[in-house]
Amino acid sequence: MTGRQAFKASLLLLLAGLAVSVSAQTAPDTSKPAEEFPTTITVHRKDKTITAIRYGPNDAGLAVICAPPDSDPNAPTRSLLYDAPPYLVHVTISDNTILAPIATVLKQANGDGHLEAYKGTVKDAPDNPDACVLPTPTPDLQPASVQVLQGKTNLTGSKLTYDESDGLAVVDGPIVFNRPQAPVNGVPDTLNGTSDRITINVDQSQTTLDGNVTLASRCRTSKAKRVLYDDKKNRAVLFGDPASSVEKNGNRVQGSELTYNLDTNDISINGAVTGSLNDTDGCAAATPTPLSP
Repeated sequence: MTGRQAFKASLLLLLAGLAVSVSAQTAPDTSKPAEEFPTTITVHRKDKTITAIRYGPNDAGLAVICAPPDSDPNAPTRSLLYDAPPYLVHVTISDNTILAPIATVLKQANGDGHLEAYKGTVKDAPDNPDACVLPTPTPDLQPASVQVLQGKTNLTGSKLTYDESDGLAVVDGPIVFNRPQAPVNGVPDTLNGTSDRITINVDQSQTTLDGNVTLASRCRTSKAKRVLYDDKKNRAVLFGDPASSVEKNGNRVQGSELTYNLDTNDISINGAVTGSLNDTDGCAAATPTPLSP
């Protein structure tokens, strides 16, 4: 073996070792903050708390907080949190967790304020010894770039906006979501849905799907203008003129207000299960039961 061949063989062995080393690395756990004391911003709405937490390590992304100057202590606190992939900023509102690369927060002296979360890029601000200057975010609003988690339900949208003026947090669409369901006759199922937007009423801890709502499973498709959605109670209340629900075999239930069991696909009106799936189409739930109030 020549000297050149020996060097080439050694290099190949070294590269192979590196390849093994790289492949053995463990992917970061993005379900919890990378640092023990992550940067956290809170906004207070009456008795509610909205929290934004930067999850990534301190040597990646950005966390900039501009406190009120001494000359104007009642001025709002301005903040920007940015996480580099694979991490995302976590915003918690009631039972909803919103994940996005960027969150900007304006916190008033009374504790409330304005918050936005979205995908985009961030340009670091130049140093200014006389004033705190936030980095400049450039939004890149894309479908499925903002994720919303509520219990078993996983939703995606394009931007979150919360404002103190009405206490509503709105996730712009298109909204697409899915939720695993109880097996029907032994067959696993998934509830898939769409809507124009999500509205979270912070004061009432209530999540609403707004505009052209569709809920579709293997055995039933339901449509409504508006849906009060509660993952914890396995319940959605559909409103429309009318709201409608159609089984796989064509059976239809409709009315101005329908209650939908997110687990079993049963439809109830006034507490009675009137829209249980039909045994003949292989879609019937084992034991239809009324939904709890």
